[in-house]
Amino acid sequence: MTRWPTLTGCSKQEAPPPPAHPLPCLNASGRLSLPLLWGDPPARQVPLFINWEDLAGKGYLPADLRGVSFVQIGANCGKNTYGCAVGGDPVWSYATMCGWRGVAVEPVSYVFSKLCQNYARWPHVVPLRGAVADASTWMVMKLGHGESNKLMHISHSLRPASGRSKLQNNETVPVVDLAGLWAQMQPWLSGKVDILVIDAEGAEGKILGGGAPLPRPRPSLILFEHVHLPRVQQETIDAKLLREG
Repeated sequence: MTRWPTLTGCSKQEAPPPPAHPLPCLNASGRLSLPLLWGDPPARQVPLFINWEDLAGKGYLPADLRGVSFVQIGANCGKNTYGCAVGGDPVWSYATMCGWRGVAVEPVSYVFSKLCQNYARWPHVVPLRGAVADASTWMVMKLGHGESNKLMHISHSLRPASGRSKLQNNETVPVVDLAGLWAQMQPWLSGKVDILVIDAEGAEGKILGGGAPLPRPRPSLILFEHVHLPRVQQETIDAKLLREG
């Protein structure tokens, strides 16, 4: 039996009450009403760089965008705000407005705590602390400023029994491949995955371009950051995704 490092969930905390009334998903025009009229002030919200409505009812997503399931790798602190995601978060607005179910993965502990707090009133979204790469192991997250964090390989001598790194200002992080992530998220997403979102600070090539096939159930849609990847990695990912349909 294959064993993976275990990604950890949120600590038990008293969640704020859910919204008093179900939030509307799409407006009369079939679009998500933005900016969101609850939560953060409109000035803090980032304009969406993708509109999932454009794919609704076309064989990928339900026409009303209800009941969508997702996996988000590199979720930061979740919200679609400048404080959480400078370039915008493609999931938050839809998960909170349309009742999406999903798993949000974030490796940095203090950011993960914020992710847990932000999604606390939406129990259908499960945050997991860890990272995803092309192999399951333990690695050190070299902490920078903002989003400038980087995973580094470590030796057992640098990973004490406590699980904390001996390198100052860095953290030891459990790392799994996609198969390991799929195995650990089964209690919450066992039937299907509609959307896989990856923003992994340059590890997209390892996650999607490795030799292992995509786990099942395969995601219907994959959104990943690619402009910073070398052309050879982009071509490798493209060929693999085409090969797997």
